[in-house]
Amino acid sequence: MKKTYAIQSYHLNVSKEYYSDGPFWGEQNAPTMVTLKPTLKCVAQCPHCEARLKDFDFPPDTKRVYTIEEYRELFKTLKSIGTQKITISGGEPLSYRYLKEMIYYASLEGLNVILNTNGWLLRKRKFKEFLECGLDQVAMSIDSPIAEVHDRLRVLPGLFERATSRMHEIRQEWGDRFVLNIRMILHRYTYQDIPQMIDLCKWLEADALSIDMIENDHEKRMFLLNEEQIHEFNKIHKDRIIKKLKHIEFESEELRENAIAQIQGMFDLTFNPASNFAQGIFWPDDRIKQKCTIPSSFMIIEGNGPVLACNPIEYTRNPIVGNILEHSIKDIWNNDAWNEFRKKKMDFCRVCPMNMSHMLIFKKQIIEHNVE
Repeated sequence: MKKTYAIQSYHLNVSKEYYSDGPFWGEQNAPTMVTLKPTLKCVAQCPHCEARLKDFDFPPDTKRVYTIEEYRELFKTLKSIGTQKITISGGEPLSYRYLKEMIYYASLEGLNVILNTNGWLLRKRKFKEFLECGLDQVAMSIDSPIAEVHDRLRVLPGLFERATSRMHEIRQEWGDRFVLNIRMILHRYTYQDIPQMIDLCKWLEADALSIDMIENDHEKRMFLLNEEQIHEFNKIHKDRIIKKLKHIEFESEELRENAIAQIQGMFDLTFNPASNFAQGIFWPDDRIKQKCTIPSSFMIIEGNGPVLACNPIEYTRNPIVGNILEHSIKDIWNNDAWNEFRKKKMDFCRVCPMNMSHMLIFKKQIIEHNVE
């Protein structure tokens, strides 16, 4: 099976798109992107990931998880209903025993494969096998370019040095065979460090830097920027970041301009007031329910069966629209519970930042795999 892959950007101007006609990405009716979580176990203990710090929930006297053979059949079905990409996440997917087989079987169906990882378990030999099996992209989580800060946020001493040094080695050897996207969560402990993070990305020869807003912090507010910090970011740090972007290498001037536009669109207070952002309210009104196409183009499948129609359900656990141990994913995709959710969405929508990520793309290489 021959396949190609290139990283795609997010909207350049979310606030403008928000008030345009139609949903963010046009009408969607196929699960083009699917996230699989074969394990929820992780070597880190990130407090911002508190809701995910668990193992699977099982019914009494049951320890049933999806087998690798079942995943192989799942990939065939997903391909038949329009899936183009899968992201293997967790937990820490590098701790999953059959990760190589998952990548291989997905690639045989022509699916692009993205691996989310914190990098602790990276090994050069194993990574080469992943590439041979068709891995297209690594999304590596690095929250701060400062080792001490990153390790404290992830509650795993030595993580920064171990992850970055191993990825640097891998990049030097096989850098043209996969896309590297560094993923940074923007919050009160990291919002000043984006210029240094860009330097780290260049050292790692990353293709892109994704800057994601903190999820599910609207109640405890442990990580959200306060109003003063938001104004500081807009007044001081945006200029610092843009100055950095004007002096580093991009594959094209168009990518540079797009990156600058991404930064300019962050914390747009003409769109959403600082008081909202500081409370974890990312959208000014309920229009987001009509604009969001995630439940019509995406799903999360957990290894013990539950199917989640969007990211916030990881926290709310409601509604679970189906279970792949009980029904086929094709039937679940079209069932009444999911269709009802697509229409009404949920109260959580305004505090969900999933449509408000920002991406700086430094280069757009085309990855080609011919998986036998």
